Amino acid sequence: MKLFWLFFSLLGVHWAQGQDVEWLSGQSFDFGEIEKGKPVETTFQFRNLSPSPIVIDLVRTTCGCTIPEWSKTPIEPHQIGEIKVVYDAHKSGFFRKRIKVFFEGKRKAKKLTISGEVFGYE
Repeated sequence: MKLFWLFFSLLGVHWAQGQDVEWLSGQSFDFGEIEKGKPVETTFQFRNLSPSPIVIDLVRTTCGCTIPEWSKTPIEPHQIGEIKVVYDAHKSGFFRKRIKVFFEGKRKAKKLTISGEVFGYE
């Protein structure tokens, strides 16, 4: 019985805090060292915690070197959605890029981050 109440208490906390998604892969990814001019990619996975389907309206990045791909179809409750991010480094050195994910009907974007160190000759 205690487990039952704990489950619904935690579920209620998610709804009360406005958490419609749970990021299964975390909200940041460090590529480590990568080679200049060779694109790398990662995929951010999330679970829909809301009681209805959700849709990703838009994914915005801070520059043209970061390209997002996402499904335009609704993600049903408790299903997993993905956002693939490809980074193509044109400059050597450390980088940190922010990605904003806008879900339909939500004013505030969810924020993702990729980072790493680019090596290569200028």
